[in-house]
Amino acid sequence: MSRRIPDILKSNLPLPIGRNQTGSSSSSKGKQLAFTGDPADPRNYRVEDLLMALNDNRTRENAILLLNKIRISGNEKLGLLLWNCPGAIFALLQEIMKIYYVLSTPELTEVAAKKVCDALALIQTVAAHPETKKEFVRANFAEYLYPLLNPKYVEKPFEYLRVNSLGVIGSLLKEAATDGEIIKYLIDGSVIPKCLFSMEVGGPLTKSVGGLIIEKLLNTDLGAKYCVWNAKVVNVMTRVFGQIVDQDLAIITPSNYQLRRYIINCYLRLSEDTRACTSLKTVLPLRFSDPTFWNMLFDDEIARANLERLFSNVFPEHHRAAEVRPSEQHFGYYYSLVPAPPGGSSSMPRRNF
Repeated sequence: MSRRIPDILKSNLPLPIGRNQTGSSSSSKGKQLAFTGDPADPRNYRVEDLLMALNDNRTRENAILLLNKIRISGNEKLGLLLWNCPGAIFALLQEIMKIYYVLSTPELTEVAAKKVCDALALIQTVAAHPETKKEFVRANFAEYLYPLLNPKYVEKPFEYLRVNSLGVIGSLLKEAATDGEIIKYLIDGSVIPKCLFSMEVGGPLTKSVGGLIIEKLLNTDLGAKYCVWNAKVVNVMTRVFGQIVDQDLAIITPSNYQLRRYIINCYLRLSEDTRACTSLKTVLPLRFSDPTFWNMLFDDEIARANLERLFSNVFPEHHRAAEVRPSEQHFGYYYSLVPAPPGGSSSMPRRNF
């Protein structure tokens, strides 16, 4: 038998449940007690009551806000509680599906997008929890997130949706990067092409989260096989990554620091396969061998070392990183290895060293 949602939660800002001014339990049924504390403080509520409030349209919005405050406070069991509470996940799913009809138009508002993002943040706790992530996958829940990645609009509301949706997908890979069931589920759902599309149209944070997801998938045998045996995916990946390297990574920002690592690692992983490595000889970004780009990696020894390994794999017959220390001469050597695009045109002018 389902429990009745307390009447006290049905106010515009819910008051603490079953507590009076002195903190003792309420004994009078149906009577709303006076309270002088902060009604927006989640410590004044039981998590179970807030989860129940998700099932009522009148209390759902406030319940989501309060549950997110509990999430931020570090409640590690929230994802498990959400998954096991009857109706809670469906209620969050309803919040997501409310905006489906405007995703094909630029009419999505920031207010509507933020409400969906609040629901996604709670869903992310389910995707991240080790006891619920597989159940999440078996329920095919990611299919409800993919429509949020499809819009091509660059306005803030759509960017919020992209970042938070990718965050949920990324949480599935957290501490489970070697789980074959989860990897296969994401690969079968074409999550790599979806991430690449999001990175192409999205902002810096979308690019970073998408790059992290692709890197994690490529570092698995199943993910690497999917890419190297799918020429279309490799072509799209190198095109999108090339655009990002030549256009976005020319500026030093905190988000670019991580994104550079992710993209270099993805190229490096592709170069470890003979078939993909052959195609990389003609599609490596010119900026990879530009001294300015290498200077950006001065304080990032891992990224610099991986970039040298990439050149060693792609151009093994010419590689001399073992004999030549990184210098202007060394940069010029790498630069000469990357072929100019057809017709001699390039987004970045060639230099003579």
